[in-house]
Amino acid sequence: MAQYIVWTALTYSGQKDENDINKFFKEQDWGQIKYIFQFKTRGGQGGSGGRSDVIFKWIAKGQQVGKFSVGRFQMGGISWLGDYIANNSDIVPPQILLKLKMMRDKTGDYGAGSDGELNVSKEIGVWK
Repeated sequence: MAQYIVWTALTYSGQKDENDINKFFKEQDWGQIKYIFQFKTRGGQGGSGGRSDVIFKWIAKGQQVGKFSVGRFQMGGISWLGDYIANNSDIVPPQILLKLKMMRDKTGDYGAGSDGELNVSKEIGVWK
């Protein structure tokens, strides 16, 4: 199974961060993640904006799905991309929101199947 997740208030600094997160996920038997991109939020929902939120592709199989689904609530700050958009669309920069909605419209959801691969780049002001 592959799905996009958003980790809020996380600053991604490079491959070492991804390796550290994957080490933690392995210890928890939660599958693995692949960094997609990060962006800064806009002001709203009582915040001033500027929070760094990171989108990852989460890959899991079998019982890892249930373990992660429960474990992410205990950690806090990790949401499925669809839930994140539904609850935070007012603080997501418009160009990012547009790109995510275009991907959803193409695939029918925010899943991470081969047709739903996020393809974000410099044209929307984010980096890979």
